[in-house]
Amino acid sequence: MFDYKGYSKEKLYELCWFDNGKDRIPYFGQMDHSGREFYSLSLLIKKFGYYPPFLKANVFYEHGVCFYEHVLDEQIVKGCDTYLTSSKWREGLFKPYYKNVKTIMFPYLFYRRKNDIKQVENPKGTLFFAAHEEMEDEVGYANTIINYIKNLPEEFSPVCVCLHVSDVGKEKFLNTLLSANIPIYTAGAAGDVRYVKRFYYMLKHFKYTLGTTIGSNVFYALDLGIPFAYIEKDIDIKNPDYAVRMKDYYKDGKRFPGAIDYEYIRSLFNIDITKEMSHITKEQKELTEKIFGVNDSISRLECAKYLWRGLFKWETVMEFFKYFLKHPLFMFKRRFIRLIMEYIDI
Repeated sequence: MFDYKGYSKEKLYELCWFDNGKDRIPYFGQMDHSGREFYSLSLLIKKFGYYPPFLKANVFYEHGVCFYEHVLDEQIVKGCDTYLTSSKWREGLFKPYYKNVKTIMFPYLFYRRKNDIKQVENPKGTLFFAAHEEMEDEVGYANTIINYIKNLPEEFSPVCVCLHVSDVGKEKFLNTLLSANIPIYTAGAAGDVRYVKRFYYMLKHFKYTLGTTIGSNVFYALDLGIPFAYIEKDIDIKNPDYAVRMKDYYKDGKRFPGAIDYEYIRSLFNIDITKEMSHITKEQKELTEKIFGVNDSISRLECAKYLWRGLFKWETVMEFFKYFLKHPLFMFKRRFIRLIMEYIDI
């Protein structure tokens, strides 16, 4: 039963693989392009495209919701023909670099729909998404969060903090929150295939969500029917929302045609939490559908075509056989079997 009391430090460390790996189900063998075997995305895309979980997917796909209006160097992969995105407008960004650029339903949306995951019948409290980034002052940032939480109206109680694995590893930050009896949850190690399960198990129990940045988690919450408020203006943090730094966002200050304006996105969630948290607006819902490729996605069979076609490129075949020759018994290892079981289960 979900008790809103958070996890112990030992449990947080276990989920994030800081306990010497007592319970791990990592991805196996073939690393997909740019290490995209994070947040269960690789497994979900392979499930969407009827593709085995232990083979390399010779496609490039984004590791979360992206608003960048230019192409990053890491997104150009030699020998890869297919780029997958979940926002239709981003196709134009990558067509000069890839033979095939396709929009697919965002993997988390596919998972939620397939498993009929819904917000619990009587949700309560608030899940506070702490921004995972470099902290100049771990203790100071933690105390800022604590003070903000303790001054929220009773309607938002209990307030729990959701931490990224990188922040669970910041000992001063974590200990300060725990010492103040702030309930903390995490979906665990980014490389654990159970990440998506853990995330939705946590999220579906809450009535509201808050955060100082706008990332993928915001739209997972909205899709589940949980309102979100962007509270950067209400909380004094030294590390501002990194996504609004125009040098990271726009190429040479220029806008890409058809892109979703990040300033507009921020404005949709820059709300008064005491008055505007009772529902999700029409604009927020439409934005979520657009970002998740709800009406623009290729079919599962078409996705399968690109995944399987990529497998039979010479370089990919050689990679697999090299791995097989080096690890001939990999299919009989316990973690390989557990990976297959998780793939079947999602």
